[in-house]
Amino acid sequence: MAEAAEAPAVREAAVDALLDHYRHTAVTAVTTLYPQDPRWLPDLSGSASPRVRAVEQEAGATAWLLAERANLIACARCPQAGRRPGYVSDLSCVLYNYFDHHGFYADGLVLHAEALAVAERRQDRSGQAKALICVAGAYWRLGPYQKVFDLGERALVLTRELGDRVSEARCLITLAITYQRLGQYQQAADLALEGLALAEQTGDRIGRAGTLTVLALTYDRLGRYELARSYHQQALEAARETGMRVVEARSLCNLGLAEFRAGRFEEAGEYLGQAVLLAREIGDPNVEAISLTNLGAVHERLGRYEQALEQHQASLDIFTALEDVVWQARITNLLCQVHTVLGRYQEAAERQAWALSVAREYGDGALEVEALLALGANALAAGDPEHALAHHREALTLGTDQADPLVQARAHDGLGDAHHALGQAAPAVEHWREAHAGFARLGAPEAAKPAAKLAEAGMPVAEAEAVGGRVG
Repeated sequence: MAEAAEAPAVREAAVDALLDHYRHTAVTAVTTLYPQDPRWLPDLSGSASPRVRAVEQEAGATAWLLAERANLIACARCPQAGRRPGYVSDLSCVLYNYFDHHGFYADGLVLHAEALAVAERRQDRSGQAKALICVAGAYWRLGPYQKVFDLGERALVLTRELGDRVSEARCLITLAITYQRLGQYQQAADLALEGLALAEQTGDRIGRAGTLTVLALTYDRLGRYELARSYHQQALEAARETGMRVVEARSLCNLGLAEFRAGRFEEAGEYLGQAVLLAREIGDPNVEAISLTNLGAVHERLGRYEQALEQHQASLDIFTALEDVVWQARITNLLCQVHTVLGRYQEAAERQAWALSVAREYGDGALEVEALLALGANALAAGDPEHALAHHREALTLGTDQADPLVQARAHDGLGDAHHALGQAAPAVEHWREAHAGFARLGAPEAAKPAAKLAEAGMPVAEAEAVGGRVG
């Protein structure tokens, strides 16, 4: 009888020890790979779990997290874990970056949703706020974006009521990057600036580094290239100061994009090559894939079409493995632009139409406008200026709604080409004039293209600007 009565207590103690071991080791492993603000980590100073030295090195930490991923989720879903205050929330916060950076989005959603359910059941408002932010982040990867807004707004209310300014800043950044995806760049910039101010006020150096990246990408889409480049450089410096190699890799990738925008393709290739190597070293498939496709764009601009196709395909393979449909569509669209150059119009049109359908299904305004521009260019190259005109008109409307000056300039350029192909000289000149003015205001090297077309039409830039008027 004594043994029977003691057994449940012994089993519970054993399970508690196992849960402690997994939480303690997960914290050590994740912080080895990704420096984090300690205010988002559990206090393990009194933990009796034995130290696991293997996870204090990057290789050991990576191997342990990969091998124990399923067990960590099982710990979170264990009934005994749900009865321990804060335990599941701790795992959710600790593992967020690991699941996100390595592409384990579905696993992350399971874990974070469990943390939210436990926090709600226990009426743990702090745990609810953090779990809402983590679940919103998972939906940002998986879609739909409306869920991100719904969860993010709930989290924002809670963090402000609790006075948790570190979590509030994280929430603001999650909302900012979602507005960015939807093409609502000014809203994204406003939220990111608010998040940056909070990160600086609270001394969250880790959060500040990531926020600088969001601001840089947002200002890039708003056409403020020098400001964007400055923020990218600040993000790179902050990442190196804090040891955030994930942000360092992203910043290198983004600086490559900045050089690409400026027409400095060799310099862009150098930054992107560094980003690919670092992303592979730290095991970040997202940055690796994005850097590869950007390298593909560099090769395309330099006329190296086979290398461009190889890089885009390598990127597409990674996002296919990650089951990230939006990024698959984005890379497919870029891949098809090379097919257009090579005269493979039918293949390009079919796959670009799929990319457009994905953009509309997920509400990704940035992808939608890119797909429309690509479809327009492909239709024109295939000898179908009427469809080119329709696609570029849609793109111009979206670009205007999004306040994206680069998209507007590209759409005007495409509309000019389509009108020219239809023998409509006057509207062609007007659209090329608008395109040149738009590119010139941005300091973009693409300004040379419409300038050359205007000159060929007998309307040098200065004269075209003087007689410019209506655009139809």
